[in-house]
Amino acid sequence: MHCKDLLSMEQLKDSLHLVAGEQGLGRSVRWIYFADCIECVKDQDNLAQWIHGGELVIVTNLHYLKSEERMLDMMRQFNRKTAAGFVVNVEEASDALRQLADTMDMPLFELDWNLKTVDLSQIICFALVEEAKNETNISEIFSTILYQVGFSAADVVRQGEYYGLELEKPHFVAAFDIDHLTTYIKENKLPQERRKSCKQSLLSTIKMEFYMAGLSKILTTLQSDAVLALIPEEAFDHAKLDHIIRKIQNEFVQKNKMTVSVGLGSSYEQLQDFSKSATEANHAVQQIRSEGAEQKIVRFEEIGIFYFISRIKDTGLLERYYLELLQPLLESDHYSDGNLCETLEMYLKHNKNANETAEAMYIHRNTMRYRLDKITKLLRRDLNSMDFCTELNFAFHIKNYLSGQKQTRPYH
Repeated sequence: MHCKDLLSMEQLKDSLHLVAGEQGLGRSVRWIYFADCIECVKDQDNLAQWIHGGELVIVTNLHYLKSEERMLDMMRQFNRKTAAGFVVNVEEASDALRQLADTMDMPLFELDWNLKTVDLSQIICFALVEEAKNETNISEIFSTILYQVGFSAADVVRQGEYYGLELEKPHFVAAFDIDHLTTYIKENKLPQERRKSCKQSLLSTIKMEFYMAGLSKILTTLQSDAVLALIPEEAFDHAKLDHIIRKIQNEFVQKNKMTVSVGLGSSYEQLQDFSKSATEANHAVQQIRSEGAEQKIVRFEEIGIFYFISRIKDTGLLERYYLELLQPLLESDHYSDGNLCETLEMYLKHNKNANETAEAMYIHRNTMRYRLDKITKLLRRDLNSMDFCTELNFAFHIKNYLSGQKQTRPYH
Protein backbone atom coordinates (compact mmCIF):
# COMPACT_ATOMS: atom_id res chain seq x y z
CA MET A 1 0.00 0.00 0.00
CA HIS A 2 1.14 3.54 -0.74
CA CYS A 3 0.14 6.79 0.90
CA LYS A 4 -1.74 7.69 -2.26
CA ASP A 5 -4.03 4.70 -1.71
CA LEU A 6 -5.24 6.15 1.59
CA LEU A 7 -6.90 8.99 -0.28
CA SER A 8 -9.00 6.62 -2.39
CA MET A 9 -10.28 4.45 0.49
CA GLU A 10 -14.04 4.83 0.76
CA GLN A 11 -13.96 4.82 4.59
CA LEU A 12 -11.30 7.55 4.72
CA LYS A 13 -11.98 9.89 1.82
CA ASP A 14 -14.18 12.25 3.88
CA SER A 15 -12.05 12.18 7.04
CA LEU A 16 -8.38 12.00 6.02
CA HIS A 17 -7.03 14.96 4.06
CA LEU A 18 -3.63 15.50 2.47
CA VAL A 19 -2.34 18.96 3.38
CA ALA A 20 1.33 18.75 2.31
CA GLY A 21 4.04 16.45 0.94
CA GLU A 22 2.16 15.46 -2.20
CA GLN A 23 5.37 14.45 -4.00
CA GLY A 24 5.86 11.67 -1.46
CA LEU A 25 2.53 9.92 -2.00
CA GLY A 26 4.41 7.00 -3.51
CA ARG A 27 5.89 6.10 -0.12
CA SER A 28 4.98 2.59 0.95
CA VAL A 29 2.91 2.04 4.09
CA ARG A 30 3.86 -1.17 5.87
CA TRP A 31 2.04 -0.50 9.18
CA ILE A 32 0.81 2.30 11.44
CA TYR A 33 2.43 3.73 14.55
CA PHE A 34 0.87 5.92 17.23
CA ALA A 35 3.54 8.35 18.39
CA ASP A 36 1.38 9.22 21.42
CA CYS A 37 2.59 6.05 23.12
CA ILE A 38 4.32 6.05 26.47
CA GLU A 39 7.72 5.11 24.98
CA CYS A 40 7.82 8.34 23.00
CA VAL A 41 6.81 10.45 25.97
CA LYS A 42 9.66 8.97 28.01
CA ASP A 43 12.30 9.42 25.30
CA GLN A 44 11.44 12.51 23.33
CA ASP A 45 14.94 12.97 21.92
CA ASN A 46 15.04 9.60 20.19
CA LEU A 47 11.52 8.98 18.96
CA ALA A 48 12.50 7.28 15.72
CA GLN A 49 13.98 4.30 17.57
CA TRP A 50 10.47 2.94 17.93
CA ILE A 51 9.85 2.40 14.22
CA HIS A 52 11.48 0.24 11.54
CA GLY A 53 10.59 2.32 8.49
CA GLY A 54 7.47 2.48 6.36
CA GLU A 55 5.10 3.26 9.23
CA LEU A 56 2.30 5.80 8.95
CA VAL A 57 2.95 7.88 12.07
CA ILE A 58 -0.14 9.19 13.86
CA VAL A 59 0.14 12.03 16.38
CA THR A 60 -2.96 13.17 18.26
CA ASN A 61 -1.43 13.98 21.65
CA LEU A 62 -1.77 17.69 22.41
CA HIS A 63 1.47 17.37 24.39
CA TYR A 64 3.19 17.31 21.00
CA LEU A 65 0.76 19.14 18.76
CA LYS A 66 0.93 22.38 20.73
CA SER A 67 4.72 22.53 20.42
CA GLU A 68 5.66 23.39 16.85
CA GLU A 69 9.37 22.92 17.52
CA ARG A 70 8.75 19.45 18.94
CA MET A 71 6.55 18.49 15.98
CA LEU A 72 9.16 19.66 13.48
CA ASP A 73 11.86 17.69 15.26
CA MET A 74 9.61 14.63 15.37
CA MET A 75 8.93 14.81 11.64
CA ARG A 76 12.65 15.12 10.87
CA GLN A 77 13.44 12.11 13.05
CA PHE A 78 10.78 9.91 11.52
CA ASN A 79 11.71 11.00 8.01
CA ARG A 80 15.31 9.91 8.60
CA LYS A 81 13.90 6.51 9.55
CA THR A 82 11.89 6.50 6.26
CA ALA A 83 8.44 6.73 7.81
CA ALA A 84 5.64 6.55 5.24
CA GLY A 85 3.72 9.64 6.30
CA PHE A 86 2.46 11.80 9.14
CA VAL A 87 -1.10 12.19 10.48
CA VAL A 88 -2.22 14.94 12.87
CA ASN A 89 -5.56 16.25 14.09
CA VAL A 90 -7.50 18.58 11.84
CA GLU A 91 -6.20 22.18 11.86
CA GLU A 92 -3.06 21.12 13.75
CA ALA A 93 -0.70 21.16 10.74
CA SER A 94 1.06 24.51 11.06
CA ASP A 95 2.50 26.37 8.10
CA ALA A 96 6.02 25.43 9.22
CA LEU A 97 5.06 21.76 9.47
CA ARG A 98 3.51 21.85 6.01
CA GLN A 99 6.57 23.55 4.56
CA LEU A 100 8.86 20.93 6.10
CA ALA A 101 6.66 18.12 4.78
CA ASP A 102 6.85 19.59 1.27
CA THR A 103 10.62 19.96 1.56
CA MET A 104 11.07 16.33 2.62
CA ASP A 105 8.32 14.95 0.35
CA MET A 106 6.71 13.53 3.49
CA PRO A 107 2.92 13.14 3.08
CA LEU A 108 1.21 15.10 5.85
CA PHE A 109 -2.44 14.34 6.57
CA GLU A 110 -5.04 15.89 8.82
CA LEU A 111 -7.65 13.68 10.48
CA ASP A 112 -11.18 14.93 11.11
CA TRP A 113 -12.68 14.49 14.56
CA ASN A 114 -15.57 12.47 13.11
CA LEU A 115 -13.28 9.46 12.63
CA LYS A 116 -11.96 7.79 15.77
CA THR A 117 -8.31 6.79 15.76
CA VAL A 118 -9.29 3.23 16.66
CA ASP A 119 -11.40 3.10 13.49
CA LEU A 120 -8.58 4.62 11.46
CA SER A 121 -6.26 1.94 12.80
CA GLN A 122 -8.72 -0.84 11.99
CA ILE A 123 -9.38 0.38 8.45
CA ILE A 124 -5.71 0.72 7.53
CA CYS A 125 -4.54 -2.47 9.22
CA PHE A 126 -7.29 -4.51 7.58
CA ALA A 127 -6.33 -3.08 4.18
CA LEU A 128 -2.66 -3.88 4.80
CA VAL A 129 -3.43 -7.48 5.74
CA GLU A 130 -5.59 -7.91 2.64
CA GLU A 131 -2.89 -6.38 0.47
CA ALA A 132 -0.28 -8.72 1.94
CA LYS A 133 -2.46 -11.68 0.98
CA ASN A 134 -2.86 -10.28 -2.53
CA GLU A 135 0.89 -9.64 -2.85
CA THR A 136 1.58 -13.26 -1.96
CA ASN A 137 -0.91 -14.49 -4.53
CA ILE A 138 0.44 -12.12 -7.19
CA SER A 139 4.00 -13.26 -6.48
CA GLU A 140 2.87 -16.86 -6.90
CA ILE A 141 1.44 -15.97 -10.32
CA PHE A 142 4.86 -14.68 -11.39
CA SER A 143 6.57 -17.78 -10.01
CA THR A 144 4.19 -19.95 -12.01
CA ILE A 145 5.04 -18.06 -15.19
CA LEU A 146 8.79 -18.31 -14.59
CA TYR A 147 9.21 -21.79 -13.16
CA GLN A 148 6.25 -24.03 -13.85
CA VAL A 149 6.36 -26.12 -17.01
CA GLY A 150 3.11 -26.69 -18.89
CA PHE A 151 0.98 -24.25 -16.90
CA SER A 152 -2.40 -23.17 -18.24
CA ALA A 153 -2.00 -19.70 -19.75
CA ALA A 154 -5.77 -19.16 -19.67
CA ASP A 155 -5.90 -19.89 -15.93
CA VAL A 156 -2.98 -17.57 -15.20
CA VAL A 157 -4.55 -14.78 -17.28
CA ARG A 158 -7.80 -15.16 -15.33
CA GLN A 159 -5.92 -15.05 -12.04
CA GLY A 160 -4.14 -11.92 -13.19
CA GLU A 161 -7.39 -10.26 -14.21
CA TYR A 162 -8.72 -10.77 -10.69
CA TYR A 163 -5.87 -8.59 -9.40
CA GLY A 164 -6.10 -6.04 -12.20
CA LEU A 165 -3.26 -7.44 -14.32
CA GLU A 166 -3.51 -7.67 -18.11
CA LEU A 167 -1.19 -10.59 -18.75
CA GLU A 168 -2.52 -11.28 -22.23
CA LYS A 169 -0.59 -8.22 -23.46
CA PRO A 170 3.14 -8.15 -24.37
CA HIS A 171 5.49 -7.94 -21.37
CA PHE A 172 9.21 -8.02 -20.69
CA VAL A 173 11.28 -8.76 -17.59
CA ALA A 174 13.69 -6.38 -15.88
CA ALA A 175 16.37 -7.82 -13.59
CA PHE A 176 17.52 -5.40 -10.88
CA ASP A 177 20.76 -6.85 -9.53
CA ILE A 178 22.57 -5.37 -6.51
CA ASP A 179 26.21 -4.86 -7.48
CA HIS A 180 28.71 -6.91 -5.46
CA LEU A 181 26.28 -7.55 -2.59
CA THR A 182 27.93 -10.81 -1.54
CA THR A 183 31.38 -9.19 -1.50
CA TYR A 184 30.02 -6.22 0.43
CA ILE A 185 28.48 -8.48 3.07
CA LYS A 186 31.67 -10.53 3.47
CA GLU A 187 34.15 -7.65 3.50
CA ASN A 188 32.15 -5.71 6.08
CA LYS A 189 31.39 -8.86 8.11
CA LEU A 190 27.70 -8.07 8.09
CA PRO A 191 24.97 -10.52 9.15
CA GLN A 192 22.92 -12.22 6.45
CA GLU A 193 19.94 -10.19 7.63
CA ARG A 194 21.61 -7.26 5.90
CA ARG A 195 21.32 -9.09 2.59
CA LYS A 196 17.62 -9.63 3.16
CA SER A 197 17.01 -6.01 4.16
CA CYS A 198 18.86 -4.75 1.05
CA LYS A 199 16.72 -6.87 -1.25
CA GLN A 200 13.54 -5.79 0.50
CA SER A 201 14.63 -2.16 0.23
CA LEU A 202 15.24 -2.61 -3.50
CA LEU A 203 11.88 -4.32 -3.94
CA SER A 204 10.10 -1.52 -2.10
CA THR A 205 11.88 1.15 -4.16
CA ILE A 206 10.99 -0.57 -7.43
CA LYS A 207 7.33 -0.79 -6.51
CA MET A 208 7.22 2.81 -5.32
CA GLU A 209 8.84 4.33 -8.41
CA PHE A 210 6.74 2.34 -10.87
CA TYR A 211 3.65 3.18 -8.85
CA MET A 212 4.47 6.88 -9.04
CA ALA A 213 5.01 6.47 -12.78
CA GLY A 214 1.46 5.16 -13.18
CA LEU A 215 1.93 1.39 -12.92
CA SER A 216 -0.22 0.63 -9.89
CA LYS A 217 0.47 -3.11 -9.93
CA ILE A 218 3.65 -4.87 -10.98
CA LEU A 219 4.64 -8.52 -10.74
CA THR A 220 7.90 -8.98 -8.84
CA THR A 221 9.91 -11.80 -7.33
CA LEU A 222 13.25 -12.17 -5.57
CA GLN A 223 16.11 -14.03 -7.23
CA SER A 224 19.51 -14.43 -5.59
CA ASP A 225 20.75 -10.83 -5.13
CA ALA A 226 18.24 -9.46 -7.59
CA VAL A 227 14.60 -8.49 -8.02
CA LEU A 228 12.78 -9.49 -11.20
CA ALA A 229 9.91 -7.32 -12.40
CA LEU A 230 7.41 -8.04 -15.19
CA ILE A 231 6.61 -4.84 -17.08
CA PRO A 232 3.93 -4.26 -19.74
CA GLU A 233 5.53 -3.21 -23.02
CA GLU A 234 2.95 -0.50 -23.67
CA ALA A 235 3.46 1.17 -20.28
CA PHE A 236 6.64 3.11 -21.09
CA ASP A 237 8.86 4.05 -24.00
CA HIS A 238 12.62 3.51 -23.67
CA ALA A 239 13.36 7.04 -22.46
CA LYS A 240 10.66 6.98 -19.78
CA LEU A 241 11.65 3.51 -18.62
CA ASP A 242 15.31 4.51 -18.36
CA HIS A 243 14.27 7.56 -16.34
CA ILE A 244 12.32 5.39 -13.88
CA ILE A 245 15.19 2.93 -13.56
CA ARG A 246 17.66 5.75 -12.91
CA LYS A 247 15.42 7.01 -10.13
CA ILE A 248 15.34 3.52 -8.62
CA GLN A 249 19.12 3.23 -8.84
CA ASN A 250 19.72 6.65 -7.30
CA GLU A 251 17.17 6.12 -4.53
CA PHE A 252 18.72 2.76 -3.64
CA VAL A 253 22.22 4.27 -3.51
CA GLN A 254 21.02 6.97 -1.13
CA LYS A 255 19.36 4.46 1.18
CA ASN A 256 21.87 1.62 1.10
CA LYS A 257 25.18 3.01 -0.22
CA MET A 258 25.21 0.30 -2.90
CA THR A 259 24.60 0.37 -6.63
CA VAL A 260 22.20 -1.59 -8.80
CA SER A 261 22.65 -2.77 -12.38
CA VAL A 262 19.64 -3.57 -14.54
CA GLY A 263 19.22 -6.01 -17.41
CA LEU A 264 16.17 -5.83 -19.66
CA GLY A 265 14.83 -8.81 -21.59
CA SER A 266 12.94 -8.72 -24.87
CA SER A 267 9.19 -8.23 -24.99
CA TYR A 268 7.04 -11.30 -25.69
CA GLU A 269 3.34 -11.60 -26.48
CA GLN A 270 2.81 -15.15 -25.27
CA LEU A 271 2.64 -15.78 -21.53
CA GLN A 272 4.69 -18.96 -21.92
CA ASP A 273 7.56 -16.89 -23.36
CA PHE A 274 7.87 -14.46 -20.44
CA SER A 275 10.42 -16.80 -18.82
CA LYS A 276 12.62 -16.31 -21.90
CA SER A 277 12.61 -12.59 -21.18
CA ALA A 278 13.77 -13.34 -17.62
CA THR A 279 16.65 -15.42 -18.97
CA GLU A 280 17.58 -12.62 -21.35
CA ALA A 281 17.44 -10.02 -18.59
CA ASN A 282 19.85 -12.13 -16.55
CA HIS A 283 22.17 -12.49 -19.53
CA ALA A 284 22.18 -8.71 -19.89
CA VAL A 285 23.23 -8.47 -16.23
CA GLN A 286 25.99 -10.99 -16.93
CA GLN A 287 27.24 -8.71 -19.68
CA ILE A 288 27.47 -5.87 -17.15
CA ARG A 289 29.33 -8.14 -14.74
CA SER A 290 31.77 -9.25 -17.44
CA GLU A 291 32.64 -5.60 -18.11
CA GLY A 292 33.22 -4.94 -14.43
CA ALA A 293 30.65 -2.14 -14.67
CA GLU A 294 28.19 -0.87 -12.06
CA GLN A 295 24.96 1.14 -11.95
CA LYS A 296 24.29 0.34 -15.59
CA ILE A 297 21.25 -0.42 -17.74
CA VAL A 298 21.65 -2.95 -20.57
CA ARG A 299 19.03 -4.34 -22.93
CA PHE A 300 19.42 -7.88 -24.19
CA GLU A 301 19.41 -6.79 -27.82
CA GLU A 302 22.41 -4.56 -27.07
CA ILE A 303 24.77 -7.22 -25.76
CA GLY A 304 26.30 -8.03 -29.15
CA ILE A 305 28.40 -11.18 -29.23
CA PHE A 306 27.08 -12.22 -25.83
CA TYR A 307 23.72 -12.73 -27.52
CA PHE A 308 25.20 -15.59 -29.52
CA ILE A 309 27.28 -16.96 -26.64
CA SER A 310 24.20 -17.07 -24.42
CA ARG A 311 22.47 -19.26 -27.00
CA ILE A 312 25.06 -22.02 -26.46
CA LYS A 313 23.68 -24.13 -23.62
CA ASP A 314 26.75 -26.36 -23.26
CA THR A 315 28.87 -24.26 -20.88
CA GLY A 316 31.43 -27.06 -20.80
CA LEU A 317 31.99 -26.56 -24.52
CA LEU A 318 32.44 -22.83 -23.97
CA GLU A 319 34.90 -23.38 -21.14
CA ARG A 320 36.95 -25.84 -23.17
CA TYR A 321 37.13 -23.38 -26.05
CA TYR A 322 38.60 -20.50 -24.08
CA LEU A 323 40.90 -22.74 -22.00
CA GLU A 324 42.34 -24.28 -25.15
CA LEU A 325 43.56 -20.83 -26.15
CA LEU A 326 44.27 -19.13 -22.83
CA GLN A 327 45.36 -21.98 -20.54
CA PRO A 328 49.13 -21.27 -20.91
CA LEU A 329 48.60 -17.67 -19.83
CA LEU A 330 46.26 -18.59 -16.99
CA GLU A 331 48.77 -21.09 -15.62
CA SER A 332 51.62 -18.59 -15.89
CA ASP A 333 49.58 -15.94 -14.08
CA HIS A 334 48.67 -18.44 -11.37
CA TYR A 335 52.28 -19.29 -10.58
CA SER A 336 54.07 -16.02 -11.29
CA ASP A 337 51.35 -13.35 -11.04
CA GLY A 338 52.44 -11.88 -14.36
CA ASN A 339 49.07 -10.43 -15.43
CA LEU A 340 49.57 -11.87 -18.89
CA CYS A 341 45.87 -12.57 -19.48
CA GLU A 342 44.87 -9.06 -18.51
CA THR A 343 47.68 -7.62 -20.61
CA LEU A 344 46.63 -9.54 -23.72
CA GLU A 345 42.97 -8.63 -23.28
CA MET A 346 43.83 -4.95 -22.88
CA TYR A 347 46.20 -5.15 -25.86
CA LEU A 348 43.40 -6.48 -28.05
CA LYS A 349 40.96 -3.86 -26.75
CA HIS A 350 43.42 -1.12 -27.72
CA ASN A 351 43.70 -2.47 -31.27
CA LYS A 352 47.12 -3.97 -30.56
CA ASN A 353 48.67 -0.59 -29.81
CA ALA A 354 51.37 -1.43 -27.26
CA ASN A 355 51.99 2.16 -26.14
CA GLU A 356 48.31 2.89 -25.53
CA THR A 357 47.93 -0.39 -23.65
CA ALA A 358 50.94 0.40 -21.44
CA GLU A 359 49.47 3.80 -20.59
CA ALA A 360 46.06 2.30 -19.83
CA MET A 361 47.64 -0.28 -17.51
CA TYR A 362 50.06 2.21 -15.92
CA ILE A 363 53.11 0.12 -16.80
CA HIS A 364 56.38 0.98 -18.55
CA ARG A 365 56.62 0.38 -22.28
CA ASN A 366 59.53 -1.99 -21.74
CA THR A 367 57.38 -4.01 -19.35
CA MET A 368 54.69 -4.10 -22.01
CA ARG A 369 57.13 -5.38 -24.65
CA TYR A 370 58.45 -8.01 -22.23
CA ARG A 371 54.95 -9.27 -21.53
CA LEU A 372 54.01 -9.41 -25.21
CA ASP A 373 57.14 -11.42 -25.98
CA LYS A 374 56.31 -13.83 -23.18
CA ILE A 375 52.69 -14.12 -24.34
CA THR A 376 53.81 -14.93 -27.88
CA LYS A 377 56.19 -17.63 -26.65
CA LEU A 378 53.59 -19.23 -24.38
CA LEU A 379 50.83 -19.24 -27.00
CA ARG A 380 53.20 -20.25 -29.81
CA ARG A 381 51.15 -18.21 -32.23
CA ASP A 382 51.62 -14.94 -34.09
CA LEU A 383 49.74 -12.00 -32.54
CA ASN A 384 49.90 -10.27 -35.93
CA SER A 385 47.48 -12.83 -37.32
CA MET A 386 44.02 -11.27 -37.61
CA ASP A 387 42.32 -14.66 -37.47
CA PHE A 388 44.16 -15.64 -34.30
CA CYS A 389 43.34 -12.32 -32.62
CA THR A 390 39.68 -12.83 -33.52
CA GLU A 391 39.81 -16.22 -31.82
CA LEU A 392 41.45 -14.68 -28.76
CA ASN A 393 38.83 -11.94 -28.55
CA PHE A 394 36.10 -14.55 -28.70
CA ALA A 395 37.85 -16.57 -25.99
CA PHE A 396 37.98 -13.55 -23.69
CA HIS A 397 34.30 -12.84 -24.33
CA ILE A 398 33.46 -16.41 -23.34
CA LYS A 399 35.68 -16.25 -20.26
CA ASN A 400 34.03 -13.02 -19.12
CA TYR A 401 30.57 -14.36 -19.87
CA LEU A 402 31.13 -17.49 -17.78
CA SER A 403 32.65 -15.40 -15.00
CA GLY A 404 29.56 -13.20 -14.95
CA GLN A 405 27.35 -16.27 -14.96
CA LYS A 406 28.81 -17.35 -11.63
CA GLN A 407 27.70 -14.06 -10.07
CA THR A 408 24.16 -14.03 -11.45
CA ARG A 409 22.03 -17.16 -11.41
CA PRO A 410 19.99 -17.21 -14.63
CA TYR A 411 16.80 -19.06 -15.37
CA HIS A 412 17.00 -22.05 -17.69
